[in-house]
Amino acid sequence: MSTFTRTSVPLFPVLLLLAACGPMGGGDQDREKDELDEVDGRTSRVDGHVSGSGEAAGATSAQAWTHDADGTAVLVGEATIEADGSYTIEVPAETRRLVIEASSDAGVALASVLVVESGAEGETVIAAPLDAETSLEVAVYAALVADGAAPEAIDVVDLRARLDARIAAAVDASGAARAAVVSELALAVRSAQETEAEAYANMALSFDMEAAMDASVDAMAAHDAALDAGASAAAAFELLVEGMAAADASAGADAEAAWEAEAQASLAMRLVAGAGAESAAYAEAVVVAEGHLEAWFAGSAAVAAAEAAGAADATFAMDAAAALVVDTASAMDAAATAEAWASFRASLVGPPSEDGTALDALLDVDATVDAATEAALTAAIEAAMSAAASFDGEVQAAVEAAVADSASAEGSAAASADVSAAVTASWAAFATATRAGIALAYASSNSADAAADLTLVAVGGFRAGM
Repeated sequence: MSTFTRTSVPLFPVLLLLAACGPMGGGDQDREKDELDEVDGRTSRVDGHVSGSGEAAGATSAQAWTHDADGTAVLVGEATIEADGSYTIEVPAETRRLVIEASSDAGVALASVLVVESGAEGETVIAAPLDAETSLEVAVYAALVADGAAPEAIDVVDLRARLDARIAAAVDASGAARAAVVSELALAVRSAQETEAEAYANMALSFDMEAAMDASVDAMAAHDAALDAGASAAAAFELLVEGMAAADASAGADAEAAWEAEAQASLAMRLVAGAGAESAAYAEAVVVAEGHLEAWFAGSAAVAAAEAAGAADATFAMDAAAALVVDTASAMDAAATAEAWASFRASLVGPPSEDGTALDALLDVDATVDAATEAALTAAIEAAMSAAASFDGEVQAAVEAAVADSASAEGSAAASADVSAAVTASWAAFATATRAGIALAYASSNSADAAADLTLVAVGGFRAGM
C-alpha cells in the first residue's frame, strides 16, 4: 500500500510496512472527510500543481491527508487535477502537516507533497509542485510516523530544508535498496532534529518543536509559493533559510547559537547517513546538501562575530561568508564541499604553515594585539584544530555505534537519542575548550569573546567526514 492512499500499489517501498494499518500508520483508514469537518466546519484551500514531466504528469486526482490525535491517517479533501496540472482542494482550516497526494485514474499514487499548514478560514495556501523531491520528503515523514514518531514532534520545515533534488535522485537510483535508504534517511533526519533541540537545551535556550514551526510556517509557505510561481530552487531555498534563521532569533538564539545548533544537527545528519549507507551516492548527496545548509548559518555567525569584535572593516568575514554559500551551492560532490569549507576556514583563521604559524584575520580587528598575543593566539588556533581532529574521530565512532544499535530491538528511536547525546556531549567539550583557549590567548583584547566565537565558527564548521 502506498503512502496516503487507499490503493494497493506502492509508491514508496519503505511504506509497505504500513500495509496492514492504512496510510501513515495504525487505525481505521476509512474515516471520511465529513467526520473531521463536523469538528468545527471551517475550511480553507490548497492550490498547487503537479510537475509537467515524470510520473506525476499522469496524475488525474489529488487527495489531502492528515492525522487525528492517535496518529490515524484521515482523508480530509479530494479534487480533480486539471489538464494543466493544477488543482484546488478544500481542507479543514489551520491544519498542520497536510499531505497532498496525486493519483492516476487507476488510483495509483504518483507523487506527493507536504503542506506545513492550511490557511485560516477562507484563505488559500500554495503547495510546492509535486515532484521526486517532495515525494521523498513525504516518504521520510511517513517512515518517521511509522517508526513511532508523533507527527507534532516532526518539524517539516526543517525536513524540507534538509532534503533536496540531488538526494531525491540518489534515493531513486538506489533501486532495490530504496526502502532501506529511505529508512536510513528517516533516522538521519530524526537524529538531526533531536540533536538540534538538545544543542539548544545545552545552551540554556528553550526549544519546542511546535514553537519552532510557529515561527517558520510563513517561511515554508513563501518557499512553496515561490517554487509554484516558477522561481529557481536556489531562490526559494534562500527564502526558507532566512525564515528559519528568523525563527531561531525569535526563540532567543543569536547568530552564533543558531549556527552551533545547526552545526551539530548537520553533523548528526551526515554521520548517520554515512554509517553503513546502503548507497554511497545517497550518503554523498546528504553531505553536499548539509554542507550548503550549514553554510548559511556559519556565514551569518562569522559576520556577527567579526562585527562584535569591533572590526572597523568586517569585509573579510562578509566575503568569506558569501563565498562559502556560493561555493557550497555549486559543489558537485563531497570533496568540493569540503574544499569550500577549507577556503572559508582559511579566510577566517588561516591554515597552519610549515613553521607552525597561522594567518589570522582576527589580528586585524584590534589594535591592542602585540607580537606575544599573536604568537599565543596562533598556538591556540592550532590547538583548536588539533582538538577538532580528535573530536571528529570521537563523534564519528559514537554515531556509528548508535546506528549499529538501531538494528537491535531498541530501534531507531533509541538510536537517534544516542546520536543526539553523543554529538552534543562531544561538541560541548570541544567548543568549551576552543573558546577558552582563544579567549585566554586574546585576554589583553576587548574582543576576546568575539574572537573565540569567530574561531569556533572557522574551526568547528562542517566537522567530521570531510
